[in-house]
Amino acid sequence: MNDQKLLTMGNRLEYLAEKLHTINAKRSNFSIDFSKSEETGYMKVRGRWYRYWLLKNPMWNDRYAHLLPESTRELLPHGGYNGYVEFRRRPVKEETYNGIVTYVPVHGGITYSYHAEDKSCSVYGFDTAHYDSDSYPIRNRDWIRHQIFVMVDGLLTAQMYEKAYLKGKNNNNVKMKYADRVSGSGSKEQRMNFGVMLNLLGGSL
Repeated sequence: MNDQKLLTMGNRLEYLAEKLHTINAKRSNFSIDFSKSEETGYMKVRGRWYRYWLLKNPMWNDRYAHLLPESTRELLPHGGYNGYVEFRRRPVKEETYNGIVTYVPVHGGITYSYHAEDKSCSVYGFDTAHYDSDSYPIRNRDWIRHQIFVMVDGLLTAQMYEKAYLKGKNNNNVKMKYADRVSGSGSKEQRMNFGVMLNLLGGSL
């Protein structure tokens, strides 16, 4: 592949990253019916209790398989449990799952955020319909609960470093320093999610 093609590909990836970040910001607060959860409970993280939920991913029963060409259906993730957790107060200034929240090392990254208008609570979540989800025990509730624990711990770490991260503004070296501290709060295999890859490819942290 010549330099011109690489440059063109890089420009397209940068454009795609910007576009997806915009779409994600608008789609972040879609509605979820927690009354249909398969499990709800409380877990203790850093001395505090947090309510959590486990819901079946819509891909569980291959609900959308018929929308794809037959030749590509086998590539469709089968989906497991999605995990969600409630914070009594919003832990970070970032309203969606962009910014420093992108680097929380939960499976596939955080893909859901909701903040009550009366500021009574915030809910974050992750899903199990990513390209590599089927490589993990996504229908094992113990594993999902652990991922929720990692998500809470990562968000609390993001809370510690967000102010310094935001001060970095256009200085990617500074922002990367604090992004690394957030991503380093979890397991190595979960540090790289789609949002992180888009940021790295687009050159925007």
